Amino acid sequence: MIGNSQKPTSLQWLAMGTCGFFLALVIWGIATSGPNRTDIKGIPGQDKETTFKGPSLTASNWSAEVDQAQVPVLVDFWAPWCGPCLTLGPTISTLATEYEGKIVVAKCNVDAVGNDQITARYSIEVLPTIMILKNGKEIARLRGLKPKSDYNDLIKKALEAN
Repeated sequence: MIGNSQKPTSLQWLAMGTCGFFLALVIWGIATSGPNRTDIKGIPGQDKETTFKGPSLTASNWSAEVDQAQVPVLVDFWAPWCGPCLTLGPTISTLATEYEGKIVVAKCNVDAVGNDQITARYSIEVLPTIMILKNGKEIARLRGLKPKSDYNDLIKKALEAN
C-alpha cells in the first residue's frame, strides 16, 4: 500500500497505467458502439444485405412452414441474447439468398413464447443450432458457430439426398 511518505514503485506505476489504459478502452468502446451506430457491418438489422427476410418459425406455423414444405428447410435455432447467434445472422441471410428456390431458410427464436415445445422435440441444447429438415424429419445438424463452408456442405448434402 502506498502511504503518505512512500513513493510508488515501478511495478505500482505499471499497474496504475495498465488500469488507466483498460478504463480508457472501455470508455472508448461504449462511446463508439451502441444502437445509434449505422456504419458497423454484421449487426443484424443494420445493413440491408444481412437482414433476414425468411420465415420466423413458431409453434403455430411450424407444420405449414417445415413439415409440409416441398423442399428441405434449414432452421436456425437462435436467441436474441446469444452472441454467436447474432454473429451467424448475416451468414444465414446470405445462405437464404444463395439457395433461394432450392431450400427454405427459416429462423426459430428459442425464447419466443410457445417455442419450448419445438426445442424439446428436436433436443436443442446448444445455440446456435442449424438443422436441415425434410418432410419434418431431421436430416442434418450443426451445433455452434461454424465457418460458412460448413453450412454450404450441409445444404449440398441435403440437396443431394433430395
